[in-house]
Amino acid sequence: MYTHILPEHCASLAVYAAQGETKEFTVTANTAWEVVSWPSWCQQPSPAQGTTGSAVIAVTALENYMEQRDSVVTLRIPSGEKYYISLTQYGAVLYRVEIPAFSSTRAFNVYDGEQKVAEVCKEYIKGYSETQPAVVLYGAPAGVRANTGFLADNCGQVVWDPAQAANAAGFCTYTAPVSSQSYTVLYYKPSTGEISPVELPNGTLKNTTNAAVTFTDWEGTVYNIVKVGLTYWTGSNLRALTYAGGTTIPTNLATTAWTSTTSGACCVYGNPDAGAAKTGSDINFTTYGVLYNG
Repeated sequence: MYTHILPEHCASLAVYAAQGETKEFTVTANTAWEVVSWPSWCQQPSPAQGTTGSAVIAVTALENYMEQRDSVVTLRIPSGEKYYISLTQYGAVLYRVEIPAFSSTRAFNVYDGEQKVAEVCKEYIKGYSETQPAVVLYGAPAGVRANTGFLADNCGQVVWDPAQAANAAGFCTYTAPVSSQSYTVLYYKPSTGEISPVELPNGTLKNTTNAAVTFTDWEGTVYNIVKVGLTYWTGSNLRALTYAGGTTIPTNLATTAWTSTTSGACCVYGNPDAGAAKTGSDINFTTYGVLYNG
């Protein structure tokens, strides 16, 4: 007699998300079988018994509010032999996020070890203020920033709509809070997407670290980053004198050469030689960056 269990959508075992989900397993057998045990954090597998041939068993894990848990679903055939489906479910984590000072860049990634879990930005929000940027915490499930953010300044909420990116009036929806109190620490629960100024229940508390989001050109110049809507921009104009890879961009061209050249070139406002402007700390170079031809 034989019994073969094939987990679908997983490798050697089934891994469930903390918020709970259903996974299916194909059981192929040449004898009758039945499910005799399953973990208390799962609903009874369905179907719970079968005969010869193939059958698909659905196993639903309930939401996990605590740490990671592991168990098995046990199947038995008439001879007494037992077969197992291994299950693992991630625990519900509650991240404690400290709001950075924003002394330079206006975007920070939030990490749990080496894994990005959230993002904090200082940005302008339509409906919040026309003169003051808001500090917004976004969850980042699987490392990707969510489109819904929580304002640390007043507990308001902003929702960005990528489908309306070309429509400035409907690009984001800002919901004003009941309270106007600001916070320097927020709590983020990835399993539910909740963000709160107070510690949420049913989760394992973990501290996070913040890392400034910057851009570094080939020459080593570091640029601060600004978030505008759903896009990111350098906080100052580019000052690179080389292409990616290290090739120097031609500069100090004569006026006639500027009008005829078909390759890349650069200069600084008021100074055709961008290299000399950089070396001499030309105020136009440090303030406005480098001009590049099309």
